Amino acid sequence: MKQLLIAGYGDIARRTMRGLGSRIEVRILSRSRGMDLDRPESLTSLGPADAVLHCAPPAQTGEIDTRTTNLLAALERRRILPTRLVYVGTSGVYGDRGGALVDESRAVNPQSARARRRALEEDAPEGVYNASDDTQLQMGEWFDLVADRAGLPRPPRIARREAAERLPPGLLSFMSESRRLDNARLKRNLGVRLRFPTVQAGLEGLGREHERAVGAD
Repeated sequence: MKQLLIAGYGDIARRTMRGLGSRIEVRILSRSRGMDLDRPESLTSLGPADAVLHCAPPAQTGEIDTRTTNLLAALERRRILPTRLVYVGTSGVYGDRGGALVDESRAVNPQSARARRRALEEDAPEGVYNASDDTQLQMGEWFDLVADRAGLPRPPRIARREAAERLPPGLLSFMSESRRLDNARLKRNLGVRLRFPTVQAGLEGLGREHERAVGAD
C-alpha cells in the first residue's frame, strides 16, 4: 500500500482525505499530533512516505519559508525519499498583474513578504499548476453574490484611502493585487474535471446540500 505524508492538516488536507478512501495509508504531520514544523527536533518520528502533500502555510513573519526548509531537512535526515511532493502555494507569487490572465509560464514577481515566503523557484516548471475554478469575478462582485444568496445587505464600498485606514494589513495587501488565473494546464495535463466550475455553481451546490440536510431532520 502506498504511503502518503500530509504536512499541515487544515481544510484542504481534510478534503483530500475524503477522496482517498482506503487506497492509501496516510500519515499526518501536525501540531496536534506532536510534530511542529517550527521545531525541527519534533520531526524525528517521521516514517516512510512514497509521496508528500505539503499544505502547511509559512510562518507569519520573515522572507523565507522556514517550515518547508525544516520539512525537507527532516526528510533528508530520515532518508525518506518520496517520489512525489506536492506543495500548496498561493497565486500571490505572481504579484499584481492589473487584472490580467496569468498562466504558469509567467515569472514569479511576489510583492509582499507573505508571497515571497511562498516563491520556490524563479521560473515556473511544468510541474506547477494553477488550481482554480473558471470564475471571472471581481472581489466586490463575489461579496455581493454571497450576500445576495444569504439574504444579507451587500457590503458597502469604500475608497482605497479609507480601506488603508480600516482594513488589517494582511487583508489590505491581498486586496491591493489583481490577477486572474488560467487553469488550462490543470485540465489539459491532469485531466481535472471541476465538480463546481464556478462560484455560482458552488453556491447552488451548497444550497442543495443544505436543503437535503434540512429535509433529513
